[in-house]
Amino acid sequence: LRLEKDKCVLKKTLDKVEHDRLITEDIIRSWDRAEIDRQFRRVEEENVALQRQIENLQAILNESEHQHAQRLIDFNTRNRRETEAETARIRSSQTAAERALEAREKAHRARVKGLEDQ
Repeated sequence: LRLEKDKCVLKKTLDKVEHDRLITEDIIRSWDRAEIDRQFRRVEEENVALQRQIENLQAILNESEHQHAQRLIDFNTRNRRETEAETARIRSSQTAAERALEAREKAHRARVKGLEDQ
């Protein structure tokens, strides 16, 4: 009888210890799950922050590309104007030189004709 009682007490103690162990494992698993959830939320927040940073950098890059393209357009426009102005100046100089040469040739022909007529 005593042995049966001890056996029963030990069985209850073993059941209680097993129950406590299961509860402890559940608590540990829930802590792990909670920690995983916290880390997951932290990673999600970091992803959102990084996505915002990417969007900001993309906007900065787009603006820089736009400014660069505008500077190229301005440079090419200014360069074309300068080239056209230089071409016009050279043509004007060439025309003036041709007129001066024609005037000298005309004067020379008149002089030769005048000398021939003498």
